[in-house]
Amino acid sequence: MVDRGGREKAPRARALEVQTALAIEILLMVPIRIGNLVALDLERHIIRWRVGGAVHLAIPGPEVKNGFDIEAVLPARPFASLTSIYGNTAPAGRQAVHWLFPGQGQGHKGVTGFRSQITRCVKLECGLDVNHICFGTSRQNSSSMPTRALMAWFA
Repeated sequence: MVDRGGREKAPRARALEVQTALAIEILLMVPIRIGNLVALDLERHIIRWRVGGAVHLAIPGPEVKNGFDIEAVLPARPFASLTSIYGNTAPAGRQAVHWLFPGQGQGHKGVTGFRSQITRCVKLECGLDVNHICFGTSRQNSSSMPTRALMAWFA
């Protein structure tokens, strides 16, 4: 991956870019609250039956504001780069990463910072001023301008 100036991106910048793209893809497919998004746990919420196959998202009702389970089948393509980003082992002195969107230390990303990361990316790449709520409503109306622009970006 290269930046707009043609320079090779640093590994951290590449990881953040892939992380943001994955979050946007999930939001385009499944309207979930940002708090549930940042707290996705690779061991509890993301189910992969086989390498290269579909990925199942499962969030139990008690973890969701309205109390209803969230279940969805997601395409494997967005998740293909997870191993290259997070690897199979943790750096010395750290536990293995189990958050889909890890933050500093052992926790997941914060809601406010991740929300900003997503909206900045959409503004930079698509020129659209959106917030994370737009994804849920645009999922119901795939012909909306923001949804078409975002889907074209991921095509």
